[in-house]
Amino acid sequence: MQFFLKALFISFIFLAFISCVSEKSKNNRSKNGVYVTVDPGYEGFIYDEGQPVDQVQIYPEGTHYVNSDRNFHVYSIRQKSKIYSMYVMDNKGNDIKVNIAINYAIEYGVGPKLRLKLGHEYIHFVDDKVQGAIKETVGRYTYKEVYSTHREKIEIDVEEILKEEFKDNYLVLQYVEISDIELPPNLYEEWKQEELQKEQKMIDIERKRAAEYLRKAKAEQDSLLQINK
Repeated sequence: MQFFLKALFISFIFLAFISCVSEKSKNNRSKNGVYVTVDPGYEGFIYDEGQPVDQVQIYPEGTHYVNSDRNFHVYSIRQKSKIYSMYVMDNKGNDIKVNIAINYAIEYGVGPKLRLKLGHEYIHFVDDKVQGAIKETVGRYTYKEVYSTHREKIEIDVEEILKEEFKDNYLVLQYVEISDIELPPNLYEEWKQEELQKEQKMIDIERKRAAEYLRKAKAEQDSLLQINK
């Protein structure tokens, strides 16, 4: 029993010591500040909830001395890529699946302004704008145009919409690229049959042209033979 009480007393003294050291360390951090490190590809800024955002002081990569790291935030300014895979209706109401890759980045030196305008989860803003641009653009065309002839035009259209949306929100669009388009089996079969018919028509046209060329060549040859007689 005596040993147990002694051990309990020692534990109490140890916990009290740790608490004191922790509180002292906390007070020193508050009074003397603290060093923070910003990794390459990031920038830091001070943002205190309920207080005005410091929109001037930006901390680039490296080690910095700040009053407190409690309200110190970092944003990645590296290029970010994301593939949006979604079902979209064409202008005839057909559902097709598109996979579009978007590459963008935060403007350098505007982390505080971005946080103030769009909040911490600015990615939600990006997702909403990208999905809206894809729906709006794909909805202008038929599934056949989307699947075959208008891919580049759709990429350009989506880029134009997003550049306009991003420019006042401290985001920079790098590129838009269609990685894949998937048609439902019935639409794909319909498209395939039409393409086969087009190919057959082209083949028939080329055959007619070849036959006409041979007919004219033979007629000229016969004409020359008649003259030579």
